[in-house]
Amino acid sequence: HVVDLHNVFREDIVEESMDRTETLKNAPEDNDAEFVVPRVI
Repeated sequence: HVVDLHNVFREDIVEESMDRTETLKNAPEDNDAEFVVPRVI
């Protein structure tokens, strides 16, 4: 390349995610495993 290229992205950092019940507790509607959303089509 004519211009030097640099990787400007940060390294991936693995972190613990929230568990399912924590994630769904603020959902307007869920079926104990997934968010329930209105059908669009």
